[in-house]
Amino acid sequence: MKKIKHILITFLILFLSINCSRDKADDSYLYDQDEDCVFGVATCCDIDGRILVKTNTSYIYTNSTSFDYSTMEWEVISGDISIVDGQNTNEATIHFGNNFITGVIRTKTTGIEGSYCENTLEINKL
Repeated sequence: MKKIKHILITFLILFLSINCSRDKADDSYLYDQDEDCVFGVATCCDIDGRILVKTNTSYIYTNSTSFDYSTMEWEVISGDISIVDGQNTNEATIHFGNNFITGVIRTKTTGIEGSYCENTLEINKL
């Protein structure tokens, strides 16, 4: 009887540990996968953040550049999207409304030395 209890407990622990490890699956597919800018190499700007989002939820997006910037403008091109916070910074909080299905955000970045860069990111409902 003790041996059966031991086997059942071992099986239960093994079963739960396998199921729990599946909960921590790789969610990188939710995020933009392009290469980041390298500071000082060419003129580059890159928006990083989720490309698959839930409606009525806010997420943080960052815009990296290869140069020192003087202005950075976040803009909604399409979709039920609003910029909550972060205008003229490299990090913005973006909100996706109840009617969001798909949309595009853009950054326009002007460098201290006159460089200019635009980048867009297409985002879809999860």
